[in-house]
Amino acid sequence: MMMNIDLPQAVSSQILKMIGSISNKNLLRIVELLERFTSTDFHRQGVAAIKKMIEEDHQGIQATRRILKNLNPKARAGLLNNFLLGNLLIGYKKRLEFWNEHQAPPPGTLMISPTLKCNLRCFGCYAGTHEHKNELSREEVERLIIEAGNTGTNLITFVGGEPFTVPWLLDVIEKYNKTAFQIFTNALLIDDEKIERLAKIGNTAIFIGIDGLEKETDARKGKGAFKGAMKVMKKLSDAGIAVGYSTMVSSRNVDEIYSDEFIDTIVKRE
Repeated sequence: MMMNIDLPQAVSSQILKMIGSISNKNLLRIVELLERFTSTDFHRQGVAAIKKMIEEDHQGIQATRRILKNLNPKARAGLLNNFLLGNLLIGYKKRLEFWNEHQAPPPGTLMISPTLKCNLRCFGCYAGTHEHKNELSREEVERLIIEAGNTGTNLITFVGGEPFTVPWLLDVIEKYNKTAFQIFTNALLIDDEKIERLAKIGNTAIFIGIDGLEKETDARKGKGAFKGAMKVMKKLSDAGIAVGYSTMVSSRNVDEIYSDEFIDTIVKRE
């Protein structure tokens, strides 16, 4: 289903061809093509900073090349059309128009908790303190996605509870294939069938909750949570799906999550 955001197909096609051979030269050309869709000095300052990073081959640019290389073609198209153009650039212009008309700023991303149910009982998680009876229906979630898109918010973030306890979650993501989605998850309910569907849809990034290495993560989430999350992260990466991690920072794990050992462990599985 198309959202109320018109994308420049000629520019999109040109950029996607260049991403297939992702050199710094092509990255610079891509940024210059996207620059024409900026609408504020803040955006233009950001573009200038990115150009400088490309010229210096900054570590962030090296990571960007690695990520783009790992993504499958559907995920690359979703990153470009749904997130960069649909939300950050063209979507921003729609949000600015909405602000000018109504003096109310639409969010850059709409966070939706369709359920507070979860297959884990993580220490300190807010979901465990709320009742689970007031869940959102599929119809309510779809209405929120449509209304958000009409104001220029083209990025939907699903949180929980555990979003993958919702049986129709991927059906909605597939239906609104011009929207960009993020899902924050413990990953333990993501099976091979779900990975195959996510790879084919291409509009979703998965962020897996990992609170340190195995001992620390399992202490908070339960035995086996770390190994299970690492296994799914590797499968998602191998399928060319955008995948990252999220961490609850505490005095117990702050040193560990900034350690080279932890970062290297994550990078090897992304």
